[in-house]
Amino acid sequence: MLARLGESRFLRLPLAGTLLALVIIALIWRSNLHRLPFENVWPSVLVVLALSLALLLLCRAFAQTWLQAGLIHAGLAIYLLTMGDLVASIPSAALQGIVLAVLFLVTCDAVRRIPADTPQIRWINGAFNAVLLYGTTVLLTQIAVFYANEPDHHQSVANHAPPFAAKADVDSPDVWHLVFDRYAGLGPLQRVYGYDNTPFLDALRQRGFTVTEPAVANYQRTSHSLASTLNSMYLDDFAEGMADRQYIQIPLYRGMTGNAALQFFNAQGYDTVFSGSWWDATRASPIATHNLNTRDLPEIGRVFLGRTVIGKAMNLTALPYGDARADQCARVPFKFDAMRELAASDTRKYVFGHFLVPHPPYVINADGSCRSLQDAEAATRRDNYIAQLVYTNREILS
Repeated sequence: MLARLGESRFLRLPLAGTLLALVIIALIWRSNLHRLPFENVWPSVLVVLALSLALLLLCRAFAQTWLQAGLIHAGLAIYLLTMGDLVASIPSAALQGIVLAVLFLVTCDAVRRIPADTPQIRWINGAFNAVLLYGTTVLLTQIAVFYANEPDHHQSVANHAPPFAAKADVDSPDVWHLVFDRYAGLGPLQRVYGYDNTPFLDALRQRGFTVTEPAVANYQRTSHSLASTLNSMYLDDFAEGMADRQYIQIPLYRGMTGNAALQFFNAQGYDTVFSGSWWDATRASPIATHNLNTRDLPEIGRVFLGRTVIGKAMNLTALPYGDARADQCARVPFKFDAMRELAASDTRKYVFGHFLVPHPPYVINADGSCRSLQDAEAATRRDNYIAQLVYTNREILS
């Protein structure tokens, strides 16, 4: 019986590397089920699968058998997918790079010693396959049960929004809805930071804006506030049906990216522009005519990449998508520049922009240059915040 089992195809299947990638992304997914709509996740899962299979095919080009290729692939996957987290606790960036280089050489030396086919490596491969297949099955089953058992709690807030009591014609104006996250009111700025924002507010009034002071918010969190505003509704009635599931954020996220305001302006023939942040809830809208963003990745893909050796290397070398601070420093001026271009266009448009300034992280100086982590850590919170506020004020008026 053992002899027949030893000839099983399952022991030779090159599954381990791909299953390891699935286990890791499924663990991230399961830990964030309450705020990850399915449509925000599956593209990242497909990309991870495609990249893993591409690496397997590359391994096969250098291996004598699929069994050998699968184990080489598994060894490389262990290095690529786990060593980034392993070195994260090392305080020196240079030392992190050295450790990763040494571990890469060790991994290469180990995988080159894997034989083409022996009974021992079949059993090793089969054990990897069995353990990882079990883990993948358990995780994906838990995820599927979550989505299947809670359909009423995964709908969008927009499904409950009342119809907009408005109409538009060819003479109707453009509509701009710009949110500058964590922008403090005049009173708190004076009281907490000793900063007088009156000249900026006066400049807005001179341009014809109505400025209300003191200003108050109906909701403490961005997700609730924007889901309410963009759908022109309070969340009380919706919240009653979520009394036992208030930790689930999916309806709020869907209520932001597929909101009633976008639906209304689409129906009125407007060009709709959605310009968000790195955050999934405002990163992109599937129903907007145009999405304006840069260096944005689905949240689960960004977290997965950040835990890999490739993501760690990108971070150490300050490459795009690898350094979140640099990405944020590039994203904000990109969006302001894009807004200026939009303002000069003749198309009738509805523009929604969610800016994470003066919201932390504090990555921009008052003159618009990037602020290093060392400079931000050396400065007070007050100076970091005010620097981004001064920058934001200038860009708003521009």
